[in-house]
Amino acid sequence: MRPSCALFLAAYAVYTSASLYPTTPVSATAWIAGTSHWTTWIDDKTSPRLSNIGQVTINMYSENDTLARNVSPTKRKHKVHIPKYTYSEDSKFFLRFTSRRPRLTVYTAMFDVLPFPDTAKAEALAPADLMTLSAPPTTSNATATPTSSNNASPAETTIYAAPLPKGERPGNTNTNGDHASRRIDVEKLKFRIVFVLWPALIGISMSL
Repeated sequence: MRPSCALFLAAYAVYTSASLYPTTPVSATAWIAGTSHWTTWIDDKTSPRLSNIGQVTINMYSENDTLARNVSPTKRKHKVHIPKYTYSEDSKFFLRFTSRRPRLTVYTAMFDVLPFPDTAKAEALAPADLMTLSAPPTTSNATATPTSSNNASPAETTIYAAPLPKGERPGNTNTNGDHASRRIDVEKLKFRIVFVLWPALIGISMSL
């Protein structure tokens, strides 16, 4: 929600009567969601002085998030963490400093919060030496052909293949395919002997 005009008028009235004068963030500030930043302030020598202000709580609006509690005003700065989900294209944000002793409220200038760059970070962490291949999921012995992952249809499966070990060449895959086909033929033969030929022999022997 955007702060109302009444809220700004009340904020300005308190803002001008408190010695805690925020210097960061300002209207030109742009913080990134999911990262930490320093908020700073000075003593403008008005009443009450920083030394007479109790512990301060820092909230961020318009999300109404509490960023820090029990902050000493005399420190004149505090590092706050902007939540990762804090981002809105049409909203401005500002910090609010509150104290119970004495009761005062101070607002910073309104500033922007930029989205956390999840996509850019994921692309930076992707291995550079991997090759994207695509092959139909129903073919067990078919050789996958290099294609672009952007052109893959929904019926295709994306495979990430590392470089071949030293001493091996792509031509060796045909030999492996021949061995695999022979193993499949042997398994079929065993199946026929156990479940077809053997019951037939038992039936013939019983009939005799």
